Amino acid sequence: MAKTKPVPTKAKPKQVKPAPATRATPTQPATLPAELATTPLPSAKQHIGRPQLPAGYAKASLTLKLSSVLFLDRLSCDIRSNTNAIVDRGAILRGVIEAIESSGISLDLSKCASEADITNTIKDRLCDD
Repeated sequence: MAKTKPVPTKAKPKQVKPAPATRATPTQPATLPAELATTPLPSAKQHIGRPQLPAGYAKASLTLKLSSVLFLDRLSCDIRSNTNAIVDRGAILRGVIEAIESSGISLDLSKCASEADITNTIKDRLCDD
């Protein structure tokens, strides 16, 4: 019977676990493992995640009635079908606020005590013209 040579197998490389980060104590700051501490941060061109806000902008969340959301969505769709431009809800709301702010019309909302008061004041002012 002929002897066969054993087939050499590739040795699997040992996986090295990175050293754990240390926790901060009142007298000593936290430290990162050496592998992470030397990793360069992504440059501005390699930004990961949501886009950065332009200068002069701030993120704000607001709650709208479903009917208002549907109105804005229909308006956005109408704008796209007529102009082929993509205008989202935020752009519509920013445009309305900018128009009211820069219009120069006398619109004193400082005496309004509720959303209904603000709505009626703006509606009355728009219907007067």
